[in-house]
Amino acid sequence: MGALAAAVGFVSQPASAEAAADEPSSIVEDFSYPNAEDITGVKLIRGDGNITYVGCSEENVSLAVWSYTASQPFCFRIVGKTGHLTVELQQVYGFRNYEDFAVGATVSLNGAPATGAIVPADDWLGVGSGSSTGGQVAMLEIRV
Repeated sequence: MGALAAAVGFVSQPASAEAAADEPSSIVEDFSYPNAEDITGVKLIRGDGNITYVGCSEENVSLAVWSYTASQPFCFRIVGKTGHLTVELQQVYGFRNYEDFAVGATVSLNGAPATGAIVPADDWLGVGSGSSTGGQVAMLEIRV
């Protein structure tokens, strides 16, 4: 059988862990942010794909978020009128919305339970030390 199998290009291999690793992964969507580990300064956790992290030099920046953790803002692109992205960004002090609709952000001031903030259409919003309330703000989610 061995010579015949080799003649027709069939090679029998024992089942192994390597064969299992070659199996396709589950097609169930968990909405985790792709390649999030390659992005520094902000933790991108999960979303629906309608809000994505982009470089601030790119066209079509929808939302810029300023944080004391970086000298440049963190920028996001919004595709469509709905979407969400769960993020973790510390020491946020301001938002700039470039869209013609309001953008929501969930923030936590000084470790308090998370609250919603609305960044008006085509406008700025100061939070924490960027506003009259002062304090440290962690951004937890962007939603439109």
